[in-house]
Amino acid sequence: RVEHRRVIEAPIARYTARMDRIPAYSDYARVEMLTCLAPITVLDNALVRNGASPGRPPSSYGIDWPNHLMWGVDSVVASARLMLCGQFVGAAAVARNQLERWLIHRAENAGLTQGAGESTMEFVARVWSAPDGFTENWLKAGPDAGAAPEEGIGDSDEPSLDHNHVTLSDGSEICPAVLYGLLSELMHGRDLLDSLYWEADDLLRTEDLPPELGVAIGATADTIALCLREIRRAAASLAASTGNEGALTMLTNLPDKFSRAADDPALAASEHVAVAAVPEPGPRLVAPPMPTLMPLLPNEGLSPRAVEAVEGMARTFAATMSGHRPARRLFRDDELTAYAFAWHRARSVMTARAALEREREYLGEAFNEESLTSRATSWAVLAESASLLGIWLKGTERGAAMVVVGSGIRSAHWLWLEDDDRAMAVLRCVLEQIARSRTWRLKPEKAAELEMRGQTTPRDWLEAAGWRRLSALNRALGEFAHVRAVSRWSGARELLAKLQPGADEETAIFTARGAALDFVSILAAEEVVASMRGISILVSTALEAGFGDLGLVSDGDAREIDEQFTHVWSHRMATLGTGVPWPSATELAT
Repeated sequence: RVEHRRVIEAPIARYTARMDRIPAYSDYARVEMLTCLAPITVLDNALVRNGASPGRPPSSYGIDWPNHLMWGVDSVVASARLMLCGQFVGAAAVARNQLERWLIHRAENAGLTQGAGESTMEFVARVWSAPDGFTENWLKAGPDAGAAPEEGIGDSDEPSLDHNHVTLSDGSEICPAVLYGLLSELMHGRDLLDSLYWEADDLLRTEDLPPELGVAIGATADTIALCLREIRRAAASLAASTGNEGALTMLTNLPDKFSRAADDPALAASEHVAVAAVPEPGPRLVAPPMPTLMPLLPNEGLSPRAVEAVEGMARTFAATMSGHRPARRLFRDDELTAYAFAWHRARSVMTARAALEREREYLGEAFNEESLTSRATSWAVLAESASLLGIWLKGTERGAAMVVVGSGIRSAHWLWLEDDDRAMAVLRCVLEQIARSRTWRLKPEKAAELEMRGQTTPRDWLEAAGWRRLSALNRALGEFAHVRAVSRWSGARELLAKLQPGADEETAIFTARGAALDFVSILAAEEVVASMRGISILVSTALEAGFGDLGLVSDGDAREIDEQFTHVWSHRMATLGTGVPWPSATELAT
């Protein structure tokens, strides 16, 4: 007999080890993850001086160009933060989201649209092969222009058509189409799996990095650099339109990545950043400290000590942007980037604290801050259990599905804490992989057929798993997974609100994303328990009891889950509306 409390203690111990090990990343990995953020210090300064609000929630994509461009910078910081914590599914989802955003805008400025029968990989390659000149004004097309690319599935090789690569300032050459394909394949659990197994296991106990991990880091970091390159060009056009010659010169000459000293793999000062100075003796690399990386929970990232550390660094960066020298000296590039990183994270902290206060005011005496902590504990236990199961099934498609589920639950939870819609994009990956695992468990021949097709979609896996009734949920989550010319994210939120059985109409929109995370977590927990039965009945039984204590399984009564399936199915004809455009360029004049 296995005591179920002991089975739950093991995942909690794994989570604790995971958080303890995050600062132990090798210097090589940190350099690769952070050099791509080289432009953010100057971008932040230029955008704030052009009207971007320092108080805007980082997950809000803004109502005008300065704030929209700052949303892009906030987004790549969010992706880098998840990568620094070893969460590659979430990092890839946010990075790919931004890659699509600037692909659409670049295509519109170049007058390009995706042709009939043209693959997404070919379209991405063609868009980035176009000259950088664009139309007479980068801003003229507006963020609402362009068509969304079709979702590329099952391909991460170089497109066969003749195309150009992008050469970054450090001399590295990248293929945007390959980046798009690699990130997509990682999110679908079909490629770069060693990086996910490393996240599930080796991150907790060793500094050894498998070669494939470097590919995952490189693909995400290069995507960040590529997106910042486009944001920088837009910011330069903004500076030119307002007559800010100093900002225009700085933005035009900014490097894509930090330069390196010839005899030192650590970061060296860049001649293009005005605040740079000759590095003083000290750490090989100044990286964002742990308080800037923690999940925004009352006992972690929102603890008084963590908040004080993050806000202190943010104030230092704000003072530097104002022309002061709070440290009585110039900062090295890597130092200032760490402070800028904290400045972005401090705004996330501010947003999370404000959300808690609103909830406190709304619920009054019924407000219970500890409920958020207990909810987070449930998700942490589930994520670690899925990751552990993935390790035990390593080398199989079910193992690949489970490590995506584990990584995805972690990232979806962390992003949800920050009111970030892209939590739902990650949750779509989780839902797809639960269905994939279930199909392999119940219909292995059908699963093998779907794997061989290459173009298999999340909807295919849901239908094969017998979950066709979840089509409305998949449609809503899928909308968040991509950036389209006309955003229907608000319509997707409204649909998620309707998918909550018995929800209060007045509050349903506020609980919609959390309810989706809860529901998909229950499906994941039940799949983990069912899959564990094939390994150990004793562990499976104990795990089911432990999940029951955490509210993650239905205590053997499937009627409640079935009723929710039926409720979701009843909204199968619901639409996401016509959508609203991204902020228009005409607002720039106002």
